[in-house]
Amino acid sequence: MAKDQINAAIAFMADEERRQLLELKFGAKQRYSKSGRSVSPPPFGFRRRPDKSLEPLADELRVVRRAHEILAENEGEGGLSAIEAALKAEGTPLSAKRLARILRDPAYVTGQVMATYRGSVYPLSAVQLPVPLALDVFEDNQRRLKMTASQRRTRAADERRRTAERTLRALGLAKDAQQRGNRSESRLQREDEAAEGRPSSGRTS
Repeated sequence: MAKDQINAAIAFMADEERRQLLELKFGAKQRYSKSGRSVSPPPFGFRRRPDKSLEPLADELRVVRRAHEILAENEGEGGLSAIEAALKAEGTPLSAKRLARILRDPAYVTGQVMATYRGSVYPLSAVQLPVPLALDVFEDNQRRLKMTASQRRTRAADERRRTAERTLRALGLAKDAQQRGNRSESRLQREDEAAEGRPSSGRTS
């Protein structure tokens, strides 16, 4: 019994020490965040200076703008996988999961990076971006990102239907033009025959 009590006391002390260490750790992170400095890994496109403040990385920020550009060009078709494949082909492998965070982060527009600890959000020191992402591009792409796979399939099907309708209309117009051309040619032939005094090759009543 005494041995069990000793083991329980040791376990309790270990848990209490671990809890205190976690509180110290999170308390330090909270103080850093409130002061505008980063202690967590910085987001893509930024790096941490020795004083814990952030600075932009021009090369990575260009990749962010390129990802938004691809999303806009595709009109959301193919989703994140299409962007992942395109960037990989261009030499920048980024997972779809990471791209989801990047494309939804307004920090690339404003330069304001946010940190979250224990459910609270703290703004870090604002970063001067060399070339900010255009706000209208960011907002339009948020709409595209919200499209579900089903919506994208429906949209693609609608586009295929409209393309088919345009093709059929074009073919119909071409057929009508051909018929009008044939009628005009027959009329001119009859007029030539009448001028020459020859019997018309057309039908007579």
